[in-house]
Amino acid sequence: MKTFKLTAFCAIFMLLTVACTSKSTPTSNDAGAGAAKQLELPSTNVTKLIIDNTNGRIEIVGKKDTDKIQADLRLNGGDAKDAKLNLTAGKDGVATLEAAFGGKFLSTGSTSVDVKLTLPEKIPVEIKKTHRDGDINISQLASGVSIENVNGQITLSSIGGLIGITNRDGDINIQNAGADVIIENVNGDIKVANVAGSANIQVGDGTLDIDKVNKDVAILQTGSGQVTVGAVKGKVTRGKK
Repeated sequence: MKTFKLTAFCAIFMLLTVACTSKSTPTSNDAGAGAAKQLELPSTNVTKLIIDNTNGRIEIVGKKDTDKIQADLRLNGGDAKDAKLNLTAGKDGVATLEAAFGGKFLSTGSTSVDVKLTLPEKIPVEIKKTHRDGDINISQLASGVSIENVNGQITLSSIGGLIGITNRDGDINIQNAGADVIIENVNGDIKVANVAGSANIQVGDGTLDIDKVNKDVAILQTGSGQVTVGAVKGKVTRGKK
């Protein structure tokens, strides 16, 4: 009998110990770090998308068979109630995705909003100059891309329209551009290949590797770094500032 009572006591003690030490796992609906939100907008009358994301990773993929813009957002740090998460369209046809923590203090430091977005491939995309501290990856667009960024790697592939990039402190990799490419980069390596149009590139403290360009190439080097020019069908002009 004593053995039975001792065994039962030990079992109860172990259950109480487990109950006291177990922790709940945050879900995507929690208001803290890791919270997620999905936004959608019909794209019928949208002629351009502007992304206002202060800091965080941005991934954009164009699609042929969709009639909506869909943004999957993940909040890192901070509280969801302090985040501005909106996807709206104006009367001028310009849609805006706002994905950032509000206030000057909350929009910097350890808080960020990661963006995964799909949209019709024909809609041009602009990432505003407020973006910093996060990699940008855009692919499969038949339209153009305009990016202003600080501190992050930029990777573009299969972009059909004009590419315009102003960047500081980050590498740039562009593959398969269907039109002209214009880049102004400070402190970062640049690699560009397979350009159907021309390329106008200003490179600072970093290397440049450009190959397979169908039209003219103009290079202005303002810093140090190796410049490698491969196959170019047009004229190549190089300057140093």
